[in-house]
Amino acid sequence: MKIRTIFVLALLAVLSSACGSDDEPPITQSTMKDVNHGKTMFAGTDIYLDEEQMLICPSEDYCISLCKSKELESIDAQQVNMSMNHMMKVAVGNVYAINKTDRIRNFKSGKCGLEVGAPITYVKVTEFIKENDKVIGFHYQTKSSTAERGNLPAWDTTYRCQKMDEDSWNVTLDLAYGAYEITMFDEDYRFSVTNAERNNINLEISHRWVKEDHSNDYEQRLLVEYTLDSHIYIRYGGVCTRAIVRQK
Repeated sequence: MKIRTIFVLALLAVLSSACGSDDEPPITQSTMKDVNHGKTMFAGTDIYLDEEQMLICPSEDYCISLCKSKELESIDAQQVNMSMNHMMKVAVGNVYAINKTDRIRNFKSGKCGLEVGAPITYVKVTEFIKENDKVIGFHYQTKSSTAERGNLPAWDTTYRCQKMDEDSWNVTLDLAYGAYEITMFDEDYRFSVTNAERNNINLEISHRWVKEDHSNDYEQRLLVEYTLDSHIYIRYGGVCTRAIVRQK
């Protein structure tokens, strides 16, 4: 009976350990050879290594970014210098992030944000492969993850804006001024960000006036009543989220 009890307890411990291992994505090992020695590509992409140890994405469907952290076990998207680069030199010990180009947003500051929930693949170069003292590839570790929301509002959070006049609106966001960057890709609107009470962000949005022939001309504007229903993007570090801005 005692042996049976010990066996059951041991089995439960193994099962518990196995269930816990699902919390973290596995780190796998692989090898990449350059364009002259098999032209290995990262799975699911067209990224390859050229003879100068440059990672290249010819289709520009993927971006390659350098990570600030060199530890795969604890890395996240906030530890990535998010970029729109489609080529990058590799070095042993560095970690690189591979992302879909259409999931990265370029902000006015020149900094980029990966959309919340977007997939991200981390690649750590562990050792160069050499042939006659020439680098022909590398061994690497890789881990797949997604961009976590962290301090950002949930995707498609709705902000109700107060209408100020026939073409402008105002709203205060419960976000620290200076810590977050906001942009708007809707060309029908202009926006500005100022510091509100308690160091929150005050967002002012106005419609772009147009003439009947749709050319910009403030003096010849159409006197019509506009309604606000659009999106803004909010960046915190290397990650961004999308929010809805609507008239109250």
